[in-house]
Amino acid sequence: MRQDESVSRSAPRRGARAPAAVAAPDASVARWVQRTLNADPPRAKSLIVTVWGDSLAPHGGTVWLAGLIRLMAPFRINERLVRTSVFRLAQDGWLNSATYGRVSRYRLTRDGARRFDDAHLRIYARPDDDWDGTWDLVLADALPPARRAALRRELAWAGFGVLGPAVFLRPTQSARAWPAVLDAPGIATNVLVGAARDVPGRRPLTAAVATA
Repeated sequence: MRQDESVSRSAPRRGARAPAAVAAPDASVARWVQRTLNADPPRAKSLIVTVWGDSLAPHGGTVWLAGLIRLMAPFRINERLVRTSVFRLAQDGWLNSATYGRVSRYRLTRDGARRFDDAHLRIYARPDDDWDGTWDLVLADALPPARRAALRRELAWAGFGVLGPAVFLRPTQSARAWPAVLDAPGIATNVLVGAARDVPGRRPLTAAVATA
């Protein structure tokens, strides 16, 4: 970490409160963390996305880069990997940065916040108890390959599987709206959206879930 981004200072500011004491981690928890890290070391970008989605997004989605570096250290993600991952997330449209002197702060973009909202619903929302077998269907064969690949990544955050090169589907749920990306310029007029149901006596769509 660069000295200009150090979280601590040699002397506290006048009138500043002393930091609260932090309880030492339970020894069994610490051992479990170390075993888990040894068995399955996390990928830096993936872990940062998870931390941002579960811990930062619900509280404004903003963090100082120095704080994020310190937060990732116990997971064996070093400063260089944090900086590289955050830079790539910004390039991919997830984050915006603001520079104050020689320190940086990152916050979620509108698209980044939307992606986290979609992922949160996909992971945590309770499925309809009375699902009637209807599927949300998106056909994107009119899109050029690069735009279709970008749409595929966006739809994945909203819970869509890939049934074919240009065919995406997910079970219809009353609590989930159609993804906003389908209304984007260049996409809205080149995709078809609709509902799909099984044909009696034919192979059901659920049979494709494992590979979609």
